[in-house]
Amino acid sequence: MSDRQTFAAQLAPQSFDDSDGSVGLIVYTGAKVDRYDWMTGERYTMAMDVSADAVDLSRLDAGTAHLLDGHNSGGVSDIFGVLLPGSGTFENGEFRVRAKLSEDPAKAGVVADVRAGIIRGISVGAELLEVQETKAEKGKQRHVQVKRWQPFEASLVPIPADAGAQTFSRVEPAGVPTMTENQAPAVDLEAVKLEARTEERARLGAIDAAGGAVKAPAELIAKLKAEGVSVNDARGQLLDFAAKAQEATTIRPQISLLRDAGDTQIEEIKAALLAKANPGKAVFAKDPMANRYRGKRLVDLARAILDTRGVDHTGFSDEKAARKVLFTHSTSDFPDVLGDAIGKGMLTAYAGLERQYEEFTSQASFSGLYDRQAVLLSGIGAMTEVAQGADYPMVSLSDSKETYSPVKYGAQVGLTLEAVLKDNLDAFGRIPAAMAQAARNKENAIIAALFAAGSGYGPTLAADSVALFNSAHANLVDTGSGGVPTLARIDALNVLLASQTDAQANKLAIKGKFIVVPSALKYQTEALLFGSYTPTGSTTAITPSMSALKVIGFDFLASSVYWYLFADPAMAPVIEWAQPDNTEPLTLEMEDKFENDTRVYKSRLWFGAAAVDYRGAAQNRGA
Repeated sequence: MSDRQTFAAQLAPQSFDDSDGSVGLIVYTGAKVDRYDWMTGERYTMAMDVSADAVDLSRLDAGTAHLLDGHNSGGVSDIFGVLLPGSGTFENGEFRVRAKLSEDPAKAGVVADVRAGIIRGISVGAELLEVQETKAEKGKQRHVQVKRWQPFEASLVPIPADAGAQTFSRVEPAGVPTMTENQAPAVDLEAVKLEARTEERARLGAIDAAGGAVKAPAELIAKLKAEGVSVNDARGQLLDFAAKAQEATTIRPQISLLRDAGDTQIEEIKAALLAKANPGKAVFAKDPMANRYRGKRLVDLARAILDTRGVDHTGFSDEKAARKVLFTHSTSDFPDVLGDAIGKGMLTAYAGLERQYEEFTSQASFSGLYDRQAVLLSGIGAMTEVAQGADYPMVSLSDSKETYSPVKYGAQVGLTLEAVLKDNLDAFGRIPAAMAQAARNKENAIIAALFAAGSGYGPTLAADSVALFNSAHANLVDTGSGGVPTLARIDALNVLLASQTDAQANKLAIKGKFIVVPSALKYQTEALLFGSYTPTGSTTAITPSMSALKVIGFDFLASSVYWYLFADPAMAPVIEWAQPDNTEPLTLEMEDKFENDTRVYKSRLWFGAAAVDYRGAAQNRGA
């Protein structure tokens, strides 16, 4: 679900004030509206709280919230007015504001239409600051209740969806600001009325066609037409009718085949974008749903989406069509379709990328975003004799003193209007993979930073205030007696692991399983253990148990000479990492950057790691 949403509202032409050229808007009435999540294909409902505590008026009161043309924000030519600072009020469950209309002669026709009451529809752009979700119960949709939100613009649109929005008279409470300006010039009202009638006929025809496709009763079709329901919302209600009819009839195969043509077209466009963004993934590249739009330009896909929403783009230049779909939520799903392709591509690539640290570290999870304290076993290294009738000795389970927290990381990349116009699909295709690679690189770098801490001796452990690799921990071969991996040096580290004891001095008999080396030592270490020769100067052949060791090249290690022997982390964890269990580890969000014609895609990663014990690893610091 996007953090930004649009909600229908309504103009109040009776409240037009000639003295300052302003008009009242009923921004929102608290009505529940239908929503469709293109990322999951789920329909849900949404409503927003209406109160002074729920609505953040900072943008309105700063004078930076404008009245736009259909959510277009490509330039100042799209501005038809400004929402007056200090005009936000809450009356009878309604949020109201006043808008000062433009006096630009080029916009006089629209202004006159507002004054005459021909244009009444307003769609409000709002940023969702705090939401509360109710999970879907059987037979019901999921509901999202917005507890706090911030209006950032309002737009003139042909059809409102909030049936509870009403006009109101020019009676304002004390303190609401007004502005004295010249009256707008005369306009051709007949031409404006003709345009409005043309749009209304198109709406009525689209509802008739959708109703006929699902065999809806004439009463339902007439109700949708009479109440001014938008084509998109009417299709949703008609699909709901078809679903309920399916449950009530035995002719299920016939009903189950009914599908909104626009939704099918959207799915085909999404499949084509996924194939473009992930050419190496067979699951996307071979999807038959992508065939219809495979090879099309980005701007061609944008125009196709305008078609699905009944938007006439005849005569539109590529630039105008691209602006319409990138920055106008009320008439286009293109930004969300692009986000769906980028999001799925990013997660697919992320899942396939290598965690170089995964095998020799231990994975845990954060409970929400709270700190984590590692758990260690004490006294498990030995069993004692149990006399007849006596209690068995208790193995203690205790918290480690090592505590760490989840940290939020992020990056963002912009898809510019120019990239869409140039059909730069190579750049578009690189976005998901680049975001996924950046996330994996950050994880690897966080783990590697633990090795680099303390001049390469590792972080200081809270349990004893000693560095992770230290002679006091009996897990260090320091400079002077160390060197590159040889059989003898690997054996020496294994002896150190085998000599480790628990808190009660019980021998743990830990065995090395992973040799972790920097890039500079990977191939010679692999040749040492898996080659078909005996190293120069050695009289000892490679043994089966040595061959069972696994070499892990950790490219992110800062040192090119330090290398390590790790035990199985299930038996002796040394480094632990975790991600929150109440959120996806890697997520994607989107927003418009009106000031530079860019659609920004932001990736967010939660990750935390720490050294929790020293017994399961040993270090050789080289010569």
